Amino acid sequence: MSERFDLAADLAAGVRDKDSAWTFIRRFAEAWMTPLRDGDGYTAEELNAVEQRLGLKLPDALREAYMLFGKRADLCGTLHFLQPPDELRVDEDSGLLLYQHENQGVWERYIRVADLDMDDPPTVQSSDCDHDEHQGL
Repeated sequence: MSERFDLAADLAAGVRDKDSAWTFIRRFAEAWMTPLRDGDGYTAEELNAVEQRLGLKLPDALREAYMLFGKRADLCGTLHFLQPPDELRVDEDSGLLLYQHENQGVWERYIRVADLDMDDPPTVQSSDCDHDEHQGL
């Protein structure tokens, strides 16, 4: 790494947009874990198959995340789990695509199907939405 990783400064810079987030994740992984490398993510073909199975197009930001680091358990499989692509599912009643969950099942994160055409759509957490199984959280 050519310059020192400063968690506070790099994180502040990393929340501006998705490209800044990918820079943050690369720098974080290099400084604190193992640098990102080829094979850490899913292939376009794997994600295309998921889109075909679901009958929808994943937002660019989610596709890019899966392709960049989706197989890295140290980045997306310890406390908060990024759903493996073959486990992505849409709850037809709520119109939500589940893409992340917490390790104890306390919350899940979703993207509204209506927002999937956005490059970097907002997300909702199970306690923020009207998903029946999470009422009262």
